[in-house]
Amino acid sequence: MEEIFALHKEWIKIAKYVGCPSHLVDDLVQDMYLKLLIIEEKEGSLDRLYQNDKLNKGYIFAVLSNMHSMYRRKPRSVEYMESDTADSNSELMEEKFEVLMSKVETMMGNMHWYNSKLLKTYVDENHSIRSLSKATRISARSVQHTLAKTRNQIKDECKKEYNEYRKEKNI
Repeated sequence: MEEIFALHKEWIKIAKYVGCPSHLVDDLVQDMYLKLLIIEEKEGSLDRLYQNDKLNKGYIFAVLSNMHSMYRRKPRSVEYMESDTADSNSELMEEKFEVLMSKVETMMGNMHWYNSKLLKTYVDENHSIRSLSKATRISARSVQHTLAKTRNQIKDECKKEYNEYRKEKNI
């Protein structure tokens, strides 16, 4: 691990390269160190990081890139609102959210079974496009195209309900 820690500046550059915002770069690299420590604890060593007795920087690049992708997909867990506004708007906001979700569920029921099943699997099981492609034996390009098409169809159909929800939420 000392050899990995010694290349900290290089990992920072890679994190910036994969698109991580500059204020989160250090956090991403620190999380990568934690992930490597967990791997080392589980497997007993970090042999997969070395190729011909040299550190495999491509593996570190893949880890940072995948972690950044997961963080982008993960919903935000903290929202800030003033307490007096939160209480008064919460019921109306919840009602608008229910209307939006019922519209999405209705659309999912009415769309082609393939699109609906692929999107549900992607969202519910927290798959990446690559892992979903592997699990379903459908090409990653086809999965990506289908998910994008389905997402855009839902966005177009639910635009009115979503804007009403946003107005209540003050996004």
